[in-house]
Amino acid sequence: MKDKNFNVKTESLAMMAICVALAILFGNGRVLSLTIGPFRISIGNLPIVLAGIMFGPACGAMAGVAADLLSCALVGYVPIPLVTVGAGCVGGMAGLTYRKVAQFEESLRVSLAVTSGHVVGSMIVKTVGLVLTFGYPLIPTLIGRIVEYALIGAIECVLAIVILKGLRRAGLFRPPR
Repeated sequence: MKDKNFNVKTESLAMMAICVALAILFGNGRVLSLTIGPFRISIGNLPIVLAGIMFGPACGAMAGVAADLLSCALVGYVPIPLVTVGAGCVGGMAGLTYRKVAQFEESLRVSLAVTSGHVVGSMIVKTVGLVLTFGYPLIPTLIGRIVEYALIGAIECVLAIVILKGLRRAGLFRPPR
């Protein structure tokens, strides 16, 4: 895909596809995932965050949307538009934040990227989508999801830092400045 404002290499598309596949695997209950009402305890957003960090906010958003839509298709759910938008926000915000805080040390950059993606995408947008779709009470659901994503976010921060460090050592990732 090439135009003057958006350029994605074939290798990047392949890596994004791997991120989408891992997000589906980790997020829809197949591996390392537990769903209880409006709460899904998983690391399914980690590959989406990594896509945003490695390939930029647009690619992160596309990976989030693709993972949500494909996951719904595979499980047999009807996509919830605001939840799909929230999935895109997770990757998009992570990528945007990572680039906007380039002056910070790498671990802090990654931590801020993961946090911003979860605050905007998971805690706000997806919560509103779940409340409007299923009629969950807003405040208890929001409080529960804040606690849930504070814990999940901390785990994903550590994993993202370790994964990106390994990719950098292998020459597969150079942080954009």
